[in-house]
Amino acid sequence: MIAYVDTIESFYNASTYSYDVNEGRTTANTPEEYEKLRRFFGWILAATIQDTFKCTTRWAQYTGTYPLRKHFKSRFPALNVHQRNDPVATDTVFSDTPAVDNGSTCAQIFVGTESLVTDAYGIKSDGKFVATLEVNIRKRGAMSKLISDRAKAQVSNKALDILRNYVIDDWQSEPYHKHQNPAERRYQTVKQYTMVFLISLVRLLKPGYLPYRMLSTC
Repeated sequence: MIAYVDTIESFYNASTYSYDVNEGRTTANTPEEYEKLRRFFGWILAATIQDTFKCTTRWAQYTGTYPLRKHFKSRFPALNVHQRNDPVATDTVFSDTPAVDNGSTCAQIFVGTESLVTDAYGIKSDGKFVATLEVNIRKRGAMSKLISDRAKAQVSNKALDILRNYVIDDWQSEPYHKHQNPAERRYQTVKQYTMVFLISLVRLLKPGYLPYRMLSTC
């Protein structure tokens, strides 16, 4: 086992292989190097090994300490959460009327740019962005990239620490260019369907009910 690990590590660390830090992938500089790795992969075709390298990431490095120790959880936080292969855009929306249930005056929206999965978390100030980010990662998984509009809470040191721990890329839109943040457009859709839901609810209630009078004034 130790000899196998040392040998395969020497292949990975050889000068004939290149490691892309941004993509987290290792590729061979020449096709002949994949042929040398066939004995480590049950003598499958070299082309299959090349495709395997393209689909495999190396966000964590092997420490190589002996004797080998048993770990029930990885020491790298990025390996302990589900990886959501989807860039996520986020934005904070504010309201002049507090929520009835918890008094929230704003909400943090997370939108998957490819899946369009949308999550909204009620908060009382934009300083709770870090808490909502952690909840979204816990529920949905670590996104591949976080897109924001460079708000102070979204580029704070606490937020950057979370992005570093889970190896999440980040991107911020330019000032006065709201169209670069997909969450801005998605929020319009969320608001539209919310109003449709409220109007439908008003029509289902009887005029004498208190909820009817409350919703009809919205």
